[in-house]
Amino acid sequence: MKKKPIRTPRFTQRKSQLFAFLKQATIAIVLAVLLWSCTPNEKNRVKAVEIANKTQLFLDDHIIGQMIGLERTFHKPQKKGLIKEADGSDWERGDAMTVVRDRSGRFHASYRYGWSDPSVRDLHPSIGNDKAHWFRRGYGYAISDDGIYWKKPILGLQNGPTGFRRAPRSKWKDGVFLEPTGFSKLNNLLGYRLMIKDLYQFGGLQDQQQRYLVSVTHYDDTHPFANVVDAGLYFSENVPDLVNDKDWRKKIDAGMAGCTKRSSGWNRRLGS
Repeated sequence: MKKKPIRTPRFTQRKSQLFAFLKQATIAIVLAVLLWSCTPNEKNRVKAVEIANKTQLFLDDHIIGQMIGLERTFHKPQKKGLIKEADGSDWERGDAMTVVRDRSGRFHASYRYGWSDPSVRDLHPSIGNDKAHWFRRGYGYAISDDGIYWKKPILGLQNGPTGFRRAPRSKWKDGVFLEPTGFSKLNNLLGYRLMIKDLYQFGGLQDQQQRYLVSVTHYDDTHPFANVVDAGLYFSENVPDLVNDKDWRKKIDAGMAGCTKRSSGWNRRLGS
């Protein structure tokens, strides 16, 4: 004999439906509250920063509108590599822009030499509160016979730091930094940005007198947004003698027209 199905009392069914409704409503309310708390209101909304096509490394708070549940941690860098000062000590500071070898086999390097300076914040509208641009820089020149040990000739062209120290506490408003202990021209700073490329490396070189492409750029200041006041691209048969010949620019071929920001250009005579 078939058993008749047990019918749930109508009251119990309504109670179960009410419980399910309250459960779903509670979840919906919690989700709504979380969504509202995570969505910035108009009062607290941070305006977007225009960065155009510039690379951003998230090293400071300039482009970070809000940071929740995160902690920025900087690890102390450990220097590695073979590059050394002439006396065998570790390379002091500065990153190479170009390293080229002359016809005798000697290496020549030009590099950026920078130091912190919060006072530049008001020198250009693109600097402002962007701490990544609170620095000054020069351009150094070094020579090496083996590519490992580098000599820094005294050029006497530009004032540069004689050393660095921890800035006094009175200057810590925007953080601790190292400041120059003094300035002197007894250094290897060029006073301009120099980039040299050996065109022989790219093949197809026909005129050996145009083997090296030399780019020179002078600025009116040492902050990162200084204006260009003089620039040129040149051909040279060899790497110019920057140490012993102060008039080397007058002795090389200026038959190149092109961008002053990079060592590239257009040869008017060869059409390439």
